[in-house]
Amino acid sequence: MKFVDPTGLTAGQINGQNGYGGIYDSFAYVNDKYQNGWSSKRWGTLEPNVPRFVMNRFQRNANNCTLTAITRIFAYHRNINGKSNIPDNMTLYNDLKTIAERYGYSDEDGLGPTKINNVLNDAIEKYGYEGKGRSIYIWNFDTVRTEIDAGRPLLLNIASGYYENHTVTVVGYSEFEKNGQTKKFLKVYDGWVDGNRYIDYDKFVNQSLASFSIANFN
Repeated sequence: MKFVDPTGLTAGQINGQNGYGGIYDSFAYVNDKYQNGWSSKRWGTLEPNVPRFVMNRFQRNANNCTLTAITRIFAYHRNINGKSNIPDNMTLYNDLKTIAERYGYSDEDGLGPTKINNVLNDAIEKYGYEGKGRSIYIWNFDTVRTEIDAGRPLLLNIASGYYENHTVTVVGYSEFEKNGQTKKFLKVYDGWVDGNRYIDYDKFVNQSLASFSIANFN
């Protein structure tokens, strides 16, 4: 029988959290939350090539999680995929904010999730590249695995739960197995801390509506 901690705390998860988020050590978490015996099955990551800056680096007291995540993804393509027309991070962020304001962005309300692909497309065009931004509303774990393995970080816009009305950057995934079962995790930069966090995928899909967005450069 597994020992149940009377405090209700789970190893690898921030104290006081019991949902899909706040996980900082996926191995410790999976072996505590779902009992010991899990081992790594498969994983992929774009860390450390995706910048880890936090939201208030660009603005304080602004609902700018989506703009920060887009800045992070464009900076990745500049640094790793040679998209040298993309400017320094602060200029990039300000360019994205100007574009986003055309689609209803404000510091108070942020950017609506259905407008993310518009901002991606306009920014790709602004910097003189061929490509397309697209949002995905019907998805599964393979969506993440395919994009990460192809070298493309994703934006994840989340409706409720730990990351309510928040956009994070997905930079990797991991899978653990035990006795033919699999537990899946998304590795994210959430813009709140200068480091990575994990999302318990199975809990997540049962607790929140969400959409992914991707910037495809040709």
